[in-house]
Amino acid sequence: MSTLYVTEPGSRVEKEYGRVIVSKEDEVILAVPASQVSEVVLMSGVGVTTPAMLALLDQGAGLTIISSGGRLRGRLIAAEARNLPLRHKQYARSTDEKFCLEISRAIVVGKLKNSRTLARRMMRQMVDGESGAGAVAASPPESGAEAASPEMDSPNSKPSASESEPSRNLEGEVERVTQGMRQAREAKDLAELRGAEGFGSKAYFAILKGALRDEFAFEKRTRRPPKDEANALLSLAYSLLTNALFTACEVAGLDA
Repeated sequence: MSTLYVTEPGSRVEKEYGRVIVSKEDEVILAVPASQVSEVVLMSGVGVTTPAMLALLDQGAGLTIISSGGRLRGRLIAAEARNLPLRHKQYARSTDEKFCLEISRAIVVGKLKNSRTLARRMMRQMVDGESGAGAVAASPPESGAEAASPEMDSPNSKPSASESEPSRNLEGEVERVTQGMRQAREAKDLAELRGAEGFGSKAYFAILKGALRDEFAFEKRTRRPPKDEANALLSLAYSLLTNALFTACEVAGLDA
C-alpha cells in the first residue's frame, strides 16, 4: 500500500473501474489500482470527485489536503469504531505532568540526536567534496539514536586538519546541538524543555544553512508563510510528517 501525492496544479483525482486516476484537461496522467493506495495527499489547486472520495473512504484510505505553502489544511478519514478504553487512558495520562515531561523529553532528545547525526553527515560531505562545497545530500538521518557511528555521534570528536574553515566553524554549532540535548535531559518542566529544543534546533538550522546549495540558501527558519524556497520545502516536509504521525496515532487507536 502506498501514499499517492498529487501536486500538479489543475489536475483532478477520479475513480474509474477500480482505479484511482489523475487527469488534467481530460488527459489521464496517472492511473493506479485503488487497492494499492492507502492514502492520497492533495496539494493546493488539485481537485477530487465525490466518487473518488467515497471509494477511498470505503477501503479505509485517507485524503489529506496541503496548502501551496506546505501547511496541513485538513484530513478526511473513514468513520470507524474508536478504542474508548485506550483513549480514556490517553486522556488521563495527558493530565499527568510527570508522564508528559518524560515522553516529551524522549521525543526532543531523539530529535536532536538525529539532527546532530545528519549535521555531521552534511559536514563530512562538505569536507569530502562528494557533491561540491555547500551541497547537501538527500539521505535522511538514522531512524534511531543508536544508528550513528561512535565517531559521528561523539560530542568530543574533532574535525580533521584537512577540514575547511567553514566546517570548523560549524563544529561549534554541532556542540550547541549536543548542549541542547543535555539541557533537554535535565529539563525540570515543559517550558525548559521547549527552550532546550529551540536552542538545539537553532544550531541545527545554522548547519543546514551552510550545507545547502546556493539556490536553496536561506537566512533563518521562517513559516506562516515561509520566506524562501528552502523554508517552503521544510514546511512541506513537516506537514507530510505530521500527517504520517496522525495516521500512526489513529492506527494505534489514539486521539491524534
